[in-house]
Formats: sequence, C-alpha cells, structure tokens
Amino acid sequence: MPSHQLTSRQNLGVERGLRAGVADPRLYGLDIGERKDSAMNYGKAVTAAQAYLKAIDGDEPQKVVDLFADEFTWEDPVGTEPLSDKNVLHQRYATAAGKIRVIQSGPIRGSHSDAAALPFEFELQLDGSDRPKRVRVVDIFTVNDEGLITSMKAYWSPEDIQDI
Repeated sequence: MPSHQLTSRQNLGVERGLRAGVADPRLYGLDIGERKDSAMNYGKAVTAAQAYLKAIDGDEPQKVVDLFADEFTWEDPVGTEPLSDKNVLHQRYATAAGKIRVIQSGPIRGSHSDAAALPFEFELQLDGSDRPKRVRVVDIFTVNDEGLITSMKAYWSPEDIQDI
C-alpha cells in the first residue's frame, strides 16, 4: 500500500504522534503538499483547542479571550456574523461564565496544517428557561505561529440542542 494511504489501523503510534503534533507526517511518507516548517502548527492548534476547552469550563472569560490573536474571527454558530472584537468576545463568554459545564465528546483532531477540531458538549441553564440545555458542538480552530487562535468556527444547529 502506498505510504500516502497510511491509516490509523495500520500504525496507531504514528497516528497518535501526528495528532499530538510531535511527529512530522513527511517522515512517514505522507504527502502533505508544499509547506513551510512553521506551518507544522497542528500541534499548536491541538494545544490551543485543549486550552480553550479548559478556559470555557472556568469562570474567567479573560482566559478565553487571551487565547485569541489580536486579529481573529469568531463565528458561533457558522452562518452567523463573525466577531472580531475582543471586547465583544469577552462579553459573550462573561454571559456564560460559571453557568456552563463542558464535556469533551471525542478526541481533538489535528490536521496537516494550522487547524484542529474539538468535539464537545456543554450544559447550560439559560436565563428564563425552566430546564437546562445540552448543546453538541464541533469547534474548528486555526492558529498562528505563536499558537494563538486566528479563527474559531462553531458547528451546531437547533437539532444539537436538547433539554436535560
């Protein structure tokens, strides 16, 4: 089988190393196209996604905002007007601070670029709602060379919200 068709079933150690950002896919014969070495940010993207998950589970919205680069876009959910103002972003996270419980629902998946996907669920008691809600989400992050988030896109729809 050609090396560019390497799958996780063939070599779990390689796949784990790639996902964690500690292995260079080129060492395993994977064709990842032309890239500059600093584009090996998928490890940084996975780290940023982990930090984001931990930060949104806390009650300090500034910790979330500090994960974002000065120039960023935040689209939650995808299809709404993206935000790019850290003050507005802070207000959004401050609204949920201390009211949200986060559950990672699968492994964070890195890519062969500067992006990672984070599947998770969160539970939240919305103001004026008689029952708490659970929302299933997949967030996609891109990061810069410093590991700061330059883009966050949240994928969820009304079908992903349920009473608990």
